Amino acid sequence: TGLPHHGALMKALADAVEAAKASGEPLGLVMIDLDDFKGVNDTHGHPVGDALLAAFARRIREVTRRGEEPFRYGGEEFAVLAPGAGPAAIAAVGERVRAAIAEAPFELEGLRLEVRCSVGVAALPADAREAGALVEAADAALYRAKRGGKNRVERAGEG
Repeated sequence: TGLPHHGALMKALADAVEAAKASGEPLGLVMIDLDDFKGVNDTHGHPVGDALLAAFARRIREVTRRGEEPFRYGGEEFAVLAPGAGPAAIAAVGERVRAAIAEAPFELEGLRLEVRCSVGVAALPADAREAGALVEAADAALYRAKRGGKNRVERAGEG
């Protein structure tokens, strides 16, 4: 995908949490999961799935703004770290990513794939005080988005 991986996210997150605590600024985290990704692999094969993951990562990079850092969390999960983003701002980042994925099909390997994603967002200090708890809060919101019908953004603390 060309994005930094899980280990790089956890290091950046730990550093960002310390910086946020020192400055008193909020810190937002977006967790993103491709909806029904297994079906892409099962229907079109793993090479198409791999191409989709790379294209998905490119699209996330295209819509992230200065200071927002995208990462591959693992499998078909991605994350965006957004220093300075509180609850409302991080929800807007999540919606910007969700809309960018849903608004245009992916043209890959001669296929036109309509792709959607579910998104969970959380902010420090509103939803968590430590890095691990921030990931847990965003991840719980992500799974609420999945259970709530997919292709949506859920905020931590609103479920």
